[in-house]
Amino acid sequence: MNYIDSKSLYFRYRNSTEDVLKNVDFNANKGEITAIIGESGSGKSTLLRILAGLEVPQKGELAINDRVLIDEEIFIPVEKRGIGMVFQDYALFPHLSVEKNILFGMNKMKKESASKRTCEVLDLVSMKEFIKRYPHELSGGQQQRVALARALAPKPGVILLDEPFSNLDANLQGKIRNELKTILKTSGETAIFVSHDKDDLEIADRVVILNKGEVIQTGTPADIFENPKNEYVRHILGI
Repeated sequence: MNYIDSKSLYFRYRNSTEDVLKNVDFNANKGEITAIIGESGSGKSTLLRILAGLEVPQKGELAINDRVLIDEEIFIPVEKRGIGMVFQDYALFPHLSVEKNILFGMNKMKKESASKRTCEVLDLVSMKEFIKRYPHELSGGQQQRVALARALAPKPGVILLDEPFSNLDANLQGKIRNELKTILKTSGETAIFVSHDKDDLEIADRVVILNKGEVIQTGTPADIFENPKNEYVRHILGI
């Protein structure tokens, strides 16, 4: 049974005549890391925003853990989806400490429970010693780990990451990729990230390749590298 299941998603922006997403189907199993890969304008970030509840598709269905989030009659808003989001710029509050950034997302939890959970997720991302620091006192990689800890803290069903490595120095990207995979696998969360970089596929269990709003190919990284469907896929993979 698929944990995430989307069917026939269509999306176009207001006052536009062109679909950004066209008949998009994809699924993921619980605990998997899925990479959505495509060039600029492929629709990958729009798809991520639809999954998060930040955009409303014109057509299609989306269910997570058998709970319908989108269909012809239903649209569950972002705050009720139980989804964690790590934005490309990390979106940490600059005036709040690491601790308070994470506590911010657990305002409905009892104070003692929220404090305990904050320590748990900071320990998971190896940032516990920085609990009283502020974002400007952290490196880019450290900020990303805090943003991930904040997303994990409420125990969401799914974690979404928008271009998680694009703001990092090239010499750090490989190290951070491996760290991110370890954290996600340890947490057991189902994760989806978007990227334009084929090197990011090495941490994915499943890959969705988009071009001009359409799914061109899905499969494991090994399957896609061994059997690219067309010239576009070969171009994306650099082969």
